[in-house]
Amino acid sequence: MLFAAAVARSPISVTLAAQNSPFNGACPATLRFAGTISGPANQPVTYVFNRTIKGIVVTSRPNKAAFDGSGHLSVVDSFQVDSSQAGSGQDELEVLPAGVKAAVPFSVSCSFQNAAPAAKTHFFIADATYSTSTPYRFDVSKCGETPDPARWISKVRADLRMAYAGEQAYLQEKDKYGVGGTVSLPYGYTGTACFHFIEVAGHYPDHMPAFYVTARHIKGGPMYCVTMLGGAVQPGEMHVSFAGGPILSPDACAALPGAGPIRQVIP
Repeated sequence: MLFAAAVARSPISVTLAAQNSPFNGACPATLRFAGTISGPANQPVTYVFNRTIKGIVVTSRPNKAAFDGSGHLSVVDSFQVDSSQAGSGQDELEVLPAGVKAAVPFSVSCSFQNAAPAAKTHFFIADATYSTSTPYRFDVSKCGETPDPARWISKVRADLRMAYAGEQAYLQEKDKYGVGGTVSLPYGYTGTACFHFIEVAGHYPDHMPAFYVTARHIKGGPMYCVTMLGGAVQPGEMHVSFAGGPILSPDACAALPGAGPIRQVIP
């Protein structure tokens, strides 16, 4: 009862939704989930994902991030389920140490198990998420009601390139010196108040590290991203989702067209 009361008084709330469940197809299945954590603007927050597969609970490593200026943080989770793990389960987003949680069930039905050579699907496993926010008080009404790319696209491009260069260098240093951690942005990168920046770092089944960074005006409009992978444009160059997202992996970012000149990115 005391725990329930403490949760009820918490200023933090969470939501979580399954992106591709129920799943019915060739296994292994890569399940994807997206959630939102809401709380005090610009404050730090720590969260984990508790994945229940065949009755076994596996908790992800703790992720540290910060709410944006409007008090929101978008998070993602993904994991693989093979034919031996098919059935029902759940993914749970939990905020620490408050204990505020949101859980969503999933189900997997395998039409057949991929043969061994094909089982190593090139899917992205998210390990850590970081959402930037300005450290200063800012009147978000100054961002306007209708995003105008001609006014802020150059700033988004510059900030995304900065984030890409910083994370690329960090990954190289981490591999060379064995430095812990997976996301570099908390160590000196802050986004502009009118934009929502999210970096997701993770790896592929062959242990290759990968990351991507997204940016979107807080009033909406297209979503931009950069990634270390190639695609329609060179690695590190800006891609654009005219529909506004979602962009859930480096592959999804790399598959998008290049942002091009300002005149081409108007929603």
